[in-house]
Amino acid sequence: MNHMLQIIGFCFLLLTVVSSAGWSMDFVNVSNEELFELRGAIQNAPEADQEVYRTEWEKRVAGLTMKKRNNVRNLPKQ
Repeated sequence: MNHMLQIIGFCFLLLTVVSSAGWSMDFVNVSNEELFELRGAIQNAPEADQEVYRTEWEKRVAGLTMKKRNNVRNLPKQ
């Protein structure tokens, strides 16, 4: 049940991101936590959206301290 709520929440978040960006993915206004939560699911997105995500992800990770960067890399994919 809890896993189902997480999936529903994620779908809502993904729809919000997509609709607020005019039907194209835009991760600039998404918090780090929200961006990190999308890691596993972005694999199902179109290739163009995956590239936009990958670019934003790399930009954010590059700005983290080494300790935070290691913590982020060890987060499980949703």
